Amino acid sequence: MTNSLANGECDLRTYLGKLETLVSLSFGRFRFETKVFPSLPSLLATTEVTAKKSYKYVNDCHRSDVVHFRASKKTYRHFGLAILATIFCPELSELRIDLQAPSSQIRSVTIRYEGTTSRSVLDYRTQPVSFDYHPNEVDEHPWTERRPPERGWPEFCLTYSGVEPWRHWDERDKIEGFGGDDASVLLASLLLDIGRDDNLQHCVKLESPFQYGGVSNFSPEIQFHLPESDAWPTP
Repeated sequence: MTNSLANGECDLRTYLGKLETLVSLSFGRFRFETKVFPSLPSLLATTEVTAKKSYKYVNDCHRSDVVHFRASKKTYRHFGLAILATIFCPELSELRIDLQAPSSQIRSVTIRYEGTTSRSVLDYRTQPVSFDYHPNEVDEHPWTERRPPERGWPEFCLTYSGVEPWRHWDERDKIEGFGGDDASVLLASLLLDIGRDDNLQHCVKLESPFQYGGVSNFSPEIQFHLPESDAWPTP
C-alpha cells in the first residue's frame, strides 16, 4: 500500500526526474534500453495526475465511455517513462500508480507487460531490446495516418477495484493497460511528445474504432489534457 502524499508530491518525479532531464538534454533523440532506467518499486503514487470519467454518444446510437487525464507537461513525460520502464525492465512486470489527487475519479493505473510478446507466427515470441525516441508534433487525433500496431492499439481496461466489478459499473475506478509492447511504446512516445515544451496541442484524443481510432475495441476513449485545455469536463 502506498503512503499518502502531500499535495504536489509525485513519486514519478522522484524516481524518473533525472532520466527525464537526460532525455530533454539529448535534443529529443534518445535510445531507451534496460540500462538507462533506475530501479523502480512496483507501487508508486502521485498527486499530479487527475483522471475523470464521462461518456458521449456516437451517431445517437452508441454510448462510449471517456476517461480524461489532466497533468502538466513534465508529469506526462514522467508517465511515459514509467510505461517504458515496465516494457524494458524484466523485473518490473507490473507497475501500479495510485492517483491521489482528491478530485480524481480514477484511483489507480496499472501497467502490465510479461516481458515477451507473441507474434503472428505460431509459438514465436519477441523481447524488447531498445527504442529510439524521436520527437513528433502532436495532433488532436494523433494516429489517423498510422497503421495500428501488430497486436492492436493501446488497451485501457476500465474496471472496479473491489469485488464483483460487474455490480459496480458506475464506481469503476481503475485503469489496467496497455496491451502489447508495441502499443505501450507508441503510447509512451505520445506522452513524451505531449510533454515537449513546444507542444501547443492542449487536448489529445484517442477514440474508439467507430471514429478516429487510437484505443482497442473494448477500451473507453481516452483524452489527455494539459492544464490550459478548455475541453476538461466540468462537474
